[in-house]
Amino acid sequence: MKRPGSERYGRRYNQPQRLKRLGKKSSSTATLDCASMVSAAKPAQARVPVLLKADLNRLFPQPTRPALKELHFGRAEARPSEGPLPRTRRKTQAPNVSNWVSHVPPLRGLAPDADTVPPLPHHFRSGQARWAKVFRPYRDWQVSRTTLGAGVSFKIRRRAKGSLALGIMSGTSADGIDVALVRVSGEKARLEDFAAFPFPVRIRDTILGLGEGRAATAGEISQLNFLLGEVFAEAALAACRKFRVRPSQIALIGSHGQTVFHQGTATSFCGRRVASTLQIGEPSVIAGRTGITTVGDFRPADMAAGGQGAPLVPFVDYLLYRDARVGRAALNIGGIANVTVIPRGAKIEDIFAFDIGPGNMVIDALVRHFTHGRKAFDRNAQMAGRGNVLPGLLAALLRDKYFLERPPKTAGREQYGEKYVRKLLAHREARRARAEDVIRSATILTALSIVDAIHRFVPRRARVSELIVSGGGAHNPLLMAQIEVALPGIRLRTSDEFGVPGDAKEAFAFALLGWETLHRRGANVPRATGARKAVVLGKVCYAG
Repeated sequence: MKRPGSERYGRRYNQPQRLKRLGKKSSSTATLDCASMVSAAKPAQARVPVLLKADLNRLFPQPTRPALKELHFGRAEARPSEGPLPRTRRKTQAPNVSNWVSHVPPLRGLAPDADTVPPLPHHFRSGQARWAKVFRPYRDWQVSRTTLGAGVSFKIRRRAKGSLALGIMSGTSADGIDVALVRVSGEKARLEDFAAFPFPVRIRDTILGLGEGRAATAGEISQLNFLLGEVFAEAALAACRKFRVRPSQIALIGSHGQTVFHQGTATSFCGRRVASTLQIGEPSVIAGRTGITTVGDFRPADMAAGGQGAPLVPFVDYLLYRDARVGRAALNIGGIANVTVIPRGAKIEDIFAFDIGPGNMVIDALVRHFTHGRKAFDRNAQMAGRGNVLPGLLAALLRDKYFLERPPKTAGREQYGEKYVRKLLAHREARRARAEDVIRSATILTALSIVDAIHRFVPRRARVSELIVSGGGAHNPLLMAQIEVALPGIRLRTSDEFGVPGDAKEAFAFALLGWETLHRRGANVPRATGARKAVVLGKVCYAG
């Protein structure tokens, strides 16, 4: 059996080969004594390993395909390749071998004058053309994740194509910071990793209070704006450590910020009709602390073009879910529930989207109220599952005028925040009911408002056969069961089936939106937001 690409060179790769002079004859691995790799150029640097030409001769007696998994200088294990390198007459510029040590960070625990890896010896740096054949197999490989154990540890892996971007998202529920690592290559994007970090309790309470319209001075808002910039930057750096990538490898950060006010439709203010939005979490602070170009404040550009500033994720929904034969709707159940409708064979101008109404926002607020803050949400619908629906309360909630408004439309904490919950709790049925009954009624409200919106606004524009669900509400079994029963002709799927977990989708989306902004491409969807045209979103903050 030939290995992929072997025909290109006209010979087989699968010929067995042994590492010469590296241990036992029949062993597939060999242990190397690399004490001679330590340079004696300077006494203070004697503890820092340096790669010498003689050592390369020992490690690679003949050019071998790089099957090395990990090298620990001082005690190294090397795995032999599966065959010799193919011969080729194609001339290749010799790589700069000094890059072998350029990725090694300062080593702790050494003398002050020896906290960096010394340069390669002159006799090794010169004559690179002669060593091009040795290093040719490594031109597409990179050294990463250095540690200090018995020596410097290198992990060698193939260099992936494309650029890395981080997306940072904090939703209206303010339950935490989502960070997605995305690799963008040409017109393709792939989620590499994802992490979530909770807000400190005091910061979360301050955010929720500000979002509910509690009194705050201009100074307090300014302080919170910069404080959240620091918190988002810390989350980005913590995510880099978790993902084992260096901040210098990240091309950009796309940060949505924390929404504390959103008025998508114009209202009277100072004798004029004005629509406005405010997301805090200063992107300049993120850029300064991380050293990474940061794009933030996405919504105002769409509103300046006559749109409502939300929803913005439909652009990414279109890229993820469009299909030539299947009409789909992407439902995100976050604090606010919103839907993107993608007809089969759709172009970007064919899709439309809107905010449906309350998602998890009302349910979470009721859980916090009845548990006195001990619980932040109804995990697996445990409380709602023990309750009964209050028909009078549910009927009153379903008469909300917002449900009848035609798209495009947007909602937020201004409509379904603390004031709405107080009004719900003041209802005569809610005052006498158990906590579980009220929470179940709120859960059914979210389900029925979603079903009503799909029946009311979607069929007249597109035929949908699949509903793709993401967001925190996708983890609520009662909510999902109610939606599935009420939409018998539509197949329910999750965004996990398409390569992006539901919890990561919005952070993934803002990484891509930031990428589009950096390349000066419009990324709003006018039929979703009501804007007059597609515009470049966000503001770019450079690191320095």
